[in-house]
Amino acid sequence: MLSWKKLALGCLLMLAAGCKPSPGPYQTAFASLVARAYRVVLVEHSHWYDDLYSDVGYWSQHDAELSALPEIVYRSLELNTQQKQQLIGTVASTDPKSSGIASACTFEAHHRLEFYIAGKRVNQVEICFQCGDIQWQSAIGEAEPDAMIKSLDNFVNSVGFPPKRDWVKLVETARSK
Repeated sequence: MLSWKKLALGCLLMLAAGCKPSPGPYQTAFASLVARAYRVVLVEHSHWYDDLYSDVGYWSQHDAELSALPEIVYRSLELNTQQKQQLIGTVASTDPKSSGIASACTFEAHHRLEFYIAGKRVNQVEICFQCGDIQWQSAIGEAEPDAMIKSLDNFVNSVGFPPKRDWVKLVETARSK
């Protein structure tokens, strides 16, 4: 029979060896999409609420027009092989059983990952770092683990796309040109 000391030592050795939970179905499907894609592009873009916040008096009277405004792409980055591998590792290492606090804010995505196979965009993931939500039409139909937003936050920061910027000022500048 194992003593509690031997059991505790075994647990510590497993922790020291870097044992992490196995990726769940969401992470596995996401990482597989990244791996299969010929191109993965990170896009930083406007959201139509940015225009609303920019001039509340005008846009509150023209809501139908507001949602029809064209998206502005501020910048984009096609991930190189190393960055794709980093993204796969980031997604796969996210704790599948993580939990956090749900946000009550409105989804306002300013970051998107686009996936291309054979020259055609086959999927995309919209990310709102403000509310901590991700919109992805995945075949698995499962919600992302709560820690996924933090993992993606770390990734986009590492490639020079900070999740938080003055989105209203960016849209005002772009639309004034």
